[in-house]
Amino acid sequence: MLNNLLYESEYESQLWMLFDANKRFLATGDVFTHSLPKISSGSYVLRLQVRHDSLDMLNKIEKMLLQLEFKLKDEVKLDIYSDINAARTEKSTA
Repeated sequence: MLNNLLYESEYESQLWMLFDANKRFLATGDVFTHSLPKISSGSYVLRLQVRHDSLDMLNKIEKMLLQLEFKLKDEVKLDIYSDINAARTEKSTA
């Protein structure tokens, strides 16, 4: 919701920081999409700071979703059905 909007954004600034489970700093970024360093599986903390003069505007994004995009290590195979009834009965795949 906030990425790639600089002058068009309602919010004045944003900064994110990524930390590992040992609180070690790994990366930082701003409104533009950045590539992250290679990280292994584990626990991480992502902190996001957003600035706006209005507390109401900040409250509106308090429960904003975070979307992460990454490549999967292994291929995921899914069954595809022609309609919902075929999926329910698992009769025929499209």
